[in-house]
Amino acid sequence: MAAPNVAGAAALVKSANPNYNANQVESALKRAADVPNDYDKAFYGSGYLNILDAL
Repeated sequence: MAAPNVAGAAALVKSANPNYNANQVESALKRAADVPNDYDKAFYGSGYLNILDAL
C-alpha cells in the first residue's frame, strides 16, 4: 500500500508546485520523510511519508 500513498502525495506536491519536474517532486518527498527515533534510513528507506512537510 505504499505505492498508492506515494503516488497520491506526488500528485499533491505537483499540484501545489506546477513548475516542478519529476526529480524535484521526488526530492521534495524524500526531504520531507520522517525517520523513526533510534532507526536509520537503511531500514526505512527515505522514511515515513510526511506530505505536510513536502508541501
